[in-house]
Amino acid sequence: MTMDIISDNMLQASDGFHAFGSHVECTAWLSAQNKAFQAAINGAPLAESLGILVDTACSQSGGGLRSAFYLTDPDGTGLRHVIGMPEPYAIAAGGIKIGSDSLACGLAVFNRQPVITVDVRKEPRWQPWLWLAEEHGIRAVWSFPAETAAGRVVGTFAVYFRDPREATPRDHEFAAALTQTAAIIISQHRQAADLIQRRITDEALRESEERFRAVAEQAEAGIVIVNAGHRMSFVNDRYCEILGRTRDDLLGRTVQELTHPDDWSFNEPLYQRAMAAGASFTIEKRYLRPDGTAVWVRNVVSALRDGTGVIVGGLAVSLDITERHQAEADLRESEERFRRFAEHSANVLWLADLKSGQLNYLSPAFAQVWGMPVEAMPDLAGWLASIHPEDRDGAAQALERVGDSETLVLRYRILRASDGGMRRIRDTFFPIPGQDGHIRFVGGIAQDVTTATDLRAYVVAAGEDARHRFAAALQAADYEVKAFATSQALLKLAGSLMPGCVVLDLEEATGMILISALKADRSHLPVVAVGASGGDVGFGVRAMKAGAADYLDAPWTPEALLFAVKTAMADIRDAAERTRARDKSRRRVASLSERERAVLEGLLAGGTNKTIARTLGLSPRTVEIHRAKVMEALGARTLPEAVLIATAAGVRPADQSST
Repeated sequence: MTMDIISDNMLQASDGFHAFGSHVECTAWLSAQNKAFQAAINGAPLAESLGILVDTACSQSGGGLRSAFYLTDPDGTGLRHVIGMPEPYAIAAGGIKIGSDSLACGLAVFNRQPVITVDVRKEPRWQPWLWLAEEHGIRAVWSFPAETAAGRVVGTFAVYFRDPREATPRDHEFAAALTQTAAIIISQHRQAADLIQRRITDEALRESEERFRAVAEQAEAGIVIVNAGHRMSFVNDRYCEILGRTRDDLLGRTVQELTHPDDWSFNEPLYQRAMAAGASFTIEKRYLRPDGTAVWVRNVVSALRDGTGVIVGGLAVSLDITERHQAEADLRESEERFRRFAEHSANVLWLADLKSGQLNYLSPAFAQVWGMPVEAMPDLAGWLASIHPEDRDGAAQALERVGDSETLVLRYRILRASDGGMRRIRDTFFPIPGQDGHIRFVGGIAQDVTTATDLRAYVVAAGEDARHRFAAALQAADYEVKAFATSQALLKLAGSLMPGCVVLDLEEATGMILISALKADRSHLPVVAVGASGGDVGFGVRAMKAGAADYLDAPWTPEALLFAVKTAMADIRDAAERTRARDKSRRRVASLSERERAVLEGLLAGGTNKTIARTLGLSPRTVEIHRAKVMEALGARTLPEAVLIATAAGVRPADQSST
């Protein structure tokens, strides 16, 4: 409302007993109105501008009232005191709630109409607040909403009296003129405040963006911002470096254009969800450089919002993880090569934790060599228990030595739980230090040397010259030679020696005892005895009966010695071949199902398909199918061949007495 309209309203007021006096001084009001407007235009605080109106209202009343202004909160749910009332009253009243159950001012805003409380003592709404009214000498309260031309209520004008009082039409007109003026001042103040706040916000935003750019350009990570159209609007130098592109090349591009096609399929739904719902995510993917090479990155992506919370783009922080990813790929490839090597190696590869005593890894060859599944050997205690009692202490000491960072080779025997057989093992122990340098893990490569057939010979002769002549003859034929001065020296190590031929000079006093001892359980150490019989034919015979594989009478020739040793070694090879064949047969039989083994046992007993079917409660056709599977598993083309393989594996015929 303009000042002319306000002035007209005031001049048209009728005479009578009014709160704001019997006569309105138009000149004084116009002066006050103009002064309040001028103060607002000059940027005076809102309380100062509205204070002019408060003073005018009080002066017009002749000092019989108090008046005050209250301002609506930005969210329109409450009112706060601006000017007019004593501070204790304003503090006690606190924030005035706007609503249908509020007192004068809150109710006036809610209804958009003046609320005239003639006597607070008679108004039920005021009952909880009578103490405040009495403390400040208040009996009547008038509240008038201040509404802008656009229809927005921005505050209230309140008048307080010491005595009960009704409002006259002229009071309403004066209050309307005053609140309209106040609404204009309040709106202008708010517009100015909003403008100042926007300027402050814009300036802060510019400063923030400048700080962000300064920090972003110094960051070790790549940083990219995309706009609402999903195109890059900012990239820092590191991001350009990671992608191998210039800033001009990147700005305006989409993320999809630069992402490896194989990775976009799982990147896209995450990106779309982030842009639609603000869901942050982390992803590892590949970008494509201009030369076609791929660079692996780890992106942490989050949505960007404006001041109202609307998503206007996204930000990603990129770390180049190409080297890490390549190292992981190399490690996986290395582990895969190791796995393939371990699966196909005849040696047992193992890894143990010295602190916990657990066996962390055993390669598949363990099952064949030890004759038990890998799962049945969980720890070092079980491994030690599988070792021959005579060799167990040495194995335990070897673990202690390797824990002290020593690498060593140990030969020991194991007793297989599956068949009670004995195997000779050559095991290389090596320490594995941790990052702190302490040895916690130990690894090993265990080789089954039970049936090894290398050119290896052990010379036993009391005389140094004799040992030298035997060794020279054998080494000339590429034999690996180890010499012993006494039979007892060899016997102490016999259990851990690799297979080879023992060349024994019978001039050694305990020669016959050595032959007998080796014959008992040292089939991997055949003996060629050499002695001077002096024409006593029985001397050589006694040596052969004691267990010698051959006997040479002195003086011997290198040719005769090598022939005898070669023949003895052939016996070892034959024994090795028989052992391999037996192990192979056992593995094949072990692969059979329970039903297939029952059919095989029936075949060994001479049963036909019909008789086996009757015994097992099957149909002849089913037995025929099982029989075919048995033949295939054993690698046999004929039934006699299958019988030989099964017999070698220790399979016994089924009891046919009930058929």
